[in-house]
Amino acid sequence: MRTITVLLILTSGVASAWQPGSTSRAGEPATTSAVRPTKPAYVEIQSGQQVYRGLDSGRSGNWMLLLTRDGYMRQVRIDETARLRNLTEPFRPAPPATVTGLLKTEFGAQFKFVSTAHYLICHNTDDSFAAETADLAENLYQSFLSHFGARGMGFTRPQFPLVFVVFDQEAEFRRYMQGSGSSPMMGKVAGYYSMETNRVAFFNAAGPESAKYGNARWHNLSTVVHEATHQIAFNSGCHRRFADSPPWLVEGLAMYFETPEVRGNKIVWSEVGKLNQPRLQRFLAFRKNRPDYSIKTLVSSEERLSNDATAADAYAEAWALTYYLMNERAGQFYRYLKQQAAKPTLKQDTPETRWAEFEASFGRNHRLFDAAFLRYVDGLAGQK
Repeated sequence: MRTITVLLILTSGVASAWQPGSTSRAGEPATTSAVRPTKPAYVEIQSGQQVYRGLDSGRSGNWMLLLTRDGYMRQVRIDETARLRNLTEPFRPAPPATVTGLLKTEFGAQFKFVSTAHYLICHNTDDSFAAETADLAENLYQSFLSHFGARGMGFTRPQFPLVFVVFDQEAEFRRYMQGSGSSPMMGKVAGYYSMETNRVAFFNAAGPESAKYGNARWHNLSTVVHEATHQIAFNSGCHRRFADSPPWLVEGLAMYFETPEVRGNKIVWSEVGKLNQPRLQRFLAFRKNRPDYSIKTLVSSEERLSNDATAADAYAEAWALTYYLMNERAGQFYRYLKQQAAKPTLKQDTPETRWAEFEASFGRNHRLFDAAFLRYVDGLAGQK
């Protein structure tokens, strides 16, 4: 399974760290893959002195992807000495108090905690910023589930506490990323959601180094909403962790939600699906020299999204495509979203498969689709 690391320049990213065995590096497909069982077995694995318990969430070669009670997806090697047995008791996620204890051990006494109905904020930043982040996350949580629930998507409520790790300074955030084995490609992100740890991590751009970030409040709001959308989506059944979720779709959906707005002298986030002006303006500029079959390259591969030279335009196109489909072809889009969410873990689709599934959902006449898409986006240019 390749590492899914999608870069959002100066904003955010999604990261995973599936590296099955010493011969498979991040970015390479695994040589074998397994279909995720309909009802994952709760298992115990004893390997040497280590004992692991969790849900069998997929296998690749002699590696198992194990969902543990703290919400981690752990890579466990199953060699000839390992002992594996099915457990009869039900799998129960760790309660927030247990997760808080683990975070205290990991981050130390300088970190504080804000707990809400669905979130656990671990931070060493200003208390008011942590509280505001918690309120924003809860608002987004309710809006996300309500938005898709009203459209019959049937997403589930997350089974684990949703953890944010918030740093006061960018340097702390970068060190944390390095220690968690993040891809070097993520050196410019301001926040990211990890499919392995199930955490969102970011730093307070309005903190001690705020002069570096221009409108630091806008920066913070966009980052929080974007990354929290990833986290909710991967915990509600909208996407599946360690499955081959198309990066354009994962990022496009997050950008559909990420739009702060100006109200008087304040910047707030209040609703789903508002017009994302920065993404729109970037796409309109890109549109002037946009190549034919641009959507095909976006849908078939993550290359444009992960390349520093093309990422900003690719993200803008992913937003524009998602916005068009959500507003003009919603029924087809929701069916496509469900299809992608049903993909098994640890199985990589080919570019040809990704494109074929897109065409099957939205039509095989590329030129007709592209013309309708561009007409729609051009019509947004005069809106506010």
